[in-house]
Amino acid sequence: KMVLDILLPNGCVIVVECEEDMTLDKIKQNTLSCIKRLTPFNDLVHDQKNYYLESVTSSAQVIPLYDEQVKLNELNLFYGYLSLRGHDAFLDEKDDLALMSLLLGFPLDDFASTLEREACEARSLLNRLADMLVQESLK
Repeated sequence: KMVLDILLPNGCVIVVECEEDMTLDKIKQNTLSCIKRLTPFNDLVHDQKNYYLESVTSSAQVIPLYDEQVKLNELNLFYGYLSLRGHDAFLDEKDDLALMSLLLGFPLDDFASTLEREACEARSLLNRLADMLVQESLK
């Protein structure tokens, strides 16, 4: 068994015990179930697909680990540390992809194929409004 320190998106660190041949998907699943048991705000934990893991190399580079079928012992970690990150930063990219698919006239992914033009425009306007509010609050 191996003990991992996992940094959560809220800045807390939890300790999770894992087998060395576990996949990252299983580690993420165990981490989220541990969070739901240990934290008082367990209703704020999102679905497993909304998170990904990151690792730090011996040269202090942060590497996102998107391939969840990789096993823990294949990562060659110099220290048992992983970071759990949310995919919230990619929501704007998804909105842009949906808008691009409408402009091109064909869907680029399954999500874009379900959106109508009005819904896509509304989401784009809401993103612009949110950006404007953030810029105003920083002044």
